[in-house]
Amino acid sequence: MFLDLDTLVEEIRARRKDLGWSQKRLADNAEVSQSLIAKLERKENVPNYEAVKKIYEVLEEEKEIEFAGDYANDDIISVDIDDTVGEAVELMLKNDFSQIPVKDGDEYVGMVVSRDAVGTKRDKKVKEVMKHSFPILPAKSPKSVVIELLKEKKYRAVMIKDEEKNWKIITPADLL
Repeated sequence: MFLDLDTLVEEIRARRKDLGWSQKRLADNAEVSQSLIAKLERKENVPNYEAVKKIYEVLEEEKEIEFAGDYANDDIISVDIDDTVGEAVELMLKNDFSQIPVKDGDEYVGMVVSRDAVGTKRDKKVKEVMKHSFPILPAKSPKSVVIELLKEKKYRAVMIKDEEKNWKIITPADLL
């Protein structure tokens, strides 16, 4: 089945935007000029068959990539930066966690690790004992990057922030 030019252009534009790609990124990946992509999307130029084929193939390849956001869980159990170590320990024990994310307002800024809480006064503030945050990735990051961080770098979780600034988390269990 052949697509008319309008349908083809709309499909290319929609796929590019779904991937969060700029015209430049698509052009670089398809090895065509950015101006060709811009003119194509404005329907000012009908590129040759080979150029359209390259563009379409690049978009098809990317469609098959699994993204981090597809595996992320929005049910994040965390503590606030001003909570006490005692509250953090309670949550970790209740949920069988060895680490827990720390939130400051709308941002995740660190983590509390159970071994660092051992011997620490329970009324001490989380911000005094927290470590750096779990890695933070955009939702469009490839799943393979998450796997590398969890497996090779030995993180217990990866934080995901989508285009709308919503937070999610991925743990090894989410990838099973």
